[in-house]
Amino acid sequence: MTRDQFLEKVEEIIPDITELIREKAKIMLASGSIELEDYEDNYILPKLFIVAIGKEIVDQYRHPNITRQDVITINNMFNMM
Repeated sequence: MTRDQFLEKVEEIIPDITELIREKAKIMLASGSIELEDYEDNYILPKLFIVAIGKEIVDQYRHPNITRQDVITINNMFNMM
């Protein structure tokens, strides 16, 4: 894979993730599981939501036959951010 191929594929995935985030936010709000009035008008609740949706993204994008080397690669990527 080249640098350009990698970046192109990342760009292709971004709209799917953005749409997933939007839809899950709407579902979460419609569920009534969060009392918005309990939170101040700041970024704490949205950031908590992003952490939660991160778990959904991990589950959706992790391939089923993940190898030990894949885990090492993921950890290396995470540590570089």
